[in-house]
Amino acid sequence: RDSSLDTRSRMRCCRCLRSRRTRTRPGWIPFGPSKDCRSSSTSCQNFVPRSRNNRPYYTEASNDATFQQVLALSPLSAVERGAISDIGVLERWRREGIQPNPKLEGKKVAVLGGSFAGLMTATALSRLGLDVTVFETFPSLRVGGAGIGIEDTSLACLEAFGLGGDMRRKSLPMRKQVHVTSNGEIFRSDFPYYSCYWDDIYKLLYKALPNGILRLGTTFTNYRATETGIEAEIYDNQSKSTSLHTFDALIGCDGPTSRLRSILHPKSELSYRGYTAWRGHLDVNSAPKGVVSELYKFYRSLEEGALYFHVGDKEAGHLVVYELPENGNTGKKINLLWYLPSLSFNEMLGSGKDVGRDRRITIEARQEEVQNMHQNALKLWPKPVAHYIQAVPDPFLNDIYDMAPLPTEEWGKGPVTLVGDAAHAVTPHFLKSSNMAICDATELAIRLEQMSETSSIAQAFRSYEKFRHPFTVKMLAVSRQLGMARQGLMGPATTEEWDKLKEDEFIELMGDCRPACSVAD
Repeated sequence: RDSSLDTRSRMRCCRCLRSRRTRTRPGWIPFGPSKDCRSSSTSCQNFVPRSRNNRPYYTEASNDATFQQVLALSPLSAVERGAISDIGVLERWRREGIQPNPKLEGKKVAVLGGSFAGLMTATALSRLGLDVTVFETFPSLRVGGAGIGIEDTSLACLEAFGLGGDMRRKSLPMRKQVHVTSNGEIFRSDFPYYSCYWDDIYKLLYKALPNGILRLGTTFTNYRATETGIEAEIYDNQSKSTSLHTFDALIGCDGPTSRLRSILHPKSELSYRGYTAWRGHLDVNSAPKGVVSELYKFYRSLEEGALYFHVGDKEAGHLVVYELPENGNTGKKINLLWYLPSLSFNEMLGSGKDVGRDRRITIEARQEEVQNMHQNALKLWPKPVAHYIQAVPDPFLNDIYDMAPLPTEEWGKGPVTLVGDAAHAVTPHFLKSSNMAICDATELAIRLEQMSETSSIAQAFRSYEKFRHPFTVKMLAVSRQLGMARQGLMGPATTEEWDKLKEDEFIELMGDCRPACSVAD
């Protein structure tokens, strides 16, 4: 044993299940080989602790490590497990690649929407041998986007598609979740996530697409089933004309305001949750002097990769603060979300300020709104936190919505289905929106790969929906409960009440089944 290693943290070896000391903090998921394991196994797997700019990072994945072993040791909570029906399929895909299914050869599929859900779905289905076309309303590739979290199951999916190495290079480990009030820490737990930029993962998925299948500046308007397949109406935003296209299948990946879902489920609609969020991030290299150092003192595990939830009085709402990796020519950033109660909301709904639509959920803030927010920060939060909020450049607003589960486990009809937020729009509090889109697309590919000579695409779609529906309903419910609890809409409504909360009461209140861990764990 190397006596120079930190004796407070441990890492468990995936094959030999022995604990060993490591210089890195705990909670690392085993993807890379350990150089110093004493196990008799010849292919013992673990992360090799290394450091980049004094921060640990992940090694490349090893083909010998199985996803079953990886996810068994992940701090995924009980409610998060079981997102994919057969992890063994992902293992085979990682070793051998996704092989075309002869049953699908020559079949044409339209994917509506070119965000996470659409790009992941299109990549998977193309590798299965389907002729895929992606229709995206926005006239060019999307840019921008804030920080997101990618969880361990989603990373396994990306790994199976050959994207895991790039994903880890563009992310930071986020392996602790810490709840605090202005008086100090109240609850800490392990966390199965990596922080990254939406834009980086979007570009990663775009590069994985086959050439020529993405049609920008095109909008789906309607469809009808025919004897030969699906006839879809596509509006060209440049020529201002509508044309008909025939496909064998239609997949709606068009976000929370999905046009296809509105056709399949006319009564489905988004529900405003009663609060909005200020969003943005601060580059640590360009921050005013002292702001970052004081914030790190206040959130003492932030620089070590912890995600912070700062709760308190109902009037203040709650904060979410975590680090993002270096990006391009910019330095590491500290991401901000401040959820504030708001009786009013943006009446024109949409899926983001960058989608080229008049209807939006995300709103560019007016200068007077920003000034008022800065003043409130000083009133409601400790000075180190308030000064950080005031230093975040160009903050924007994001009204918070979700959608009640669809009334049936059948999201689609015939060779038509939904993927991602189009099927199950969710609040951001459980970090599941992008992750459910990735897992939806992966599970859909599994079901299509398993098609036999006697089965159909429609049957594969119903099988996919039947498996994913109960899981996504559970994620929606937990995410909604987390948001209501942290906003003071249920349970504690003051800092004093949060501080008095017992550990078992806290776990029950959150509903995410994350057990507590100590600072030294």
